[in-house]
Amino acid sequence: TPIVGSSAPHMQETVEEEQAKSRYTDPDQAADFVKRTGIDTLAVSVGNVHGVYKTAPKLDLDLLGKLRDRLSCFFSLHGGSGIPDDQVKKAIEVGRIVKINVNSEMRIAYRETLEKVLDKSDEVAIYKIMPDVIAAVQEVVEKKITLFGSAGKAS
Repeated sequence: TPIVGSSAPHMQETVEEEQAKSRYTDPDQAADFVKRTGIDTLAVSVGNVHGVYKTAPKLDLDLLGKLRDRLSCFFSLHGGSGIPDDQVKKAIEVGRIVKINVNSEMRIAYRETLEKVLDKSDEVAIYKIMPDVIAAVQEVVEKKITLFGSAGKAS
């Protein structure tokens, strides 16, 4: 389910419009790049997009599987906000995903909660209005930690 409530311009576009502007990771090019650079983690494009849109992304898990079979490195999903939980879980299972960026979801939680708190209060002492905002961001982070299978694990 896409995140709602944000009036950001990209929220007016479908994710398909943004995906059409992107190039998905080519396994041959990626293999050459990994071989030449020796990197240990590659940010892949398999339908993930930066930001949150009015429709949810659909990851190309077949492509992710081909990348996994072809490359020895780990993968990162930049643009992980708004990807449905079931696809995130499957991507982690399929493709050696070790890092997922979800900054947009945290920023939206921050902004929406801050706006609600400010609408209900004339308080000017920032420390008095921030606990609800911090809690909203913390809730997003804790849910993601659980979703990613990282709860209770040390870094």
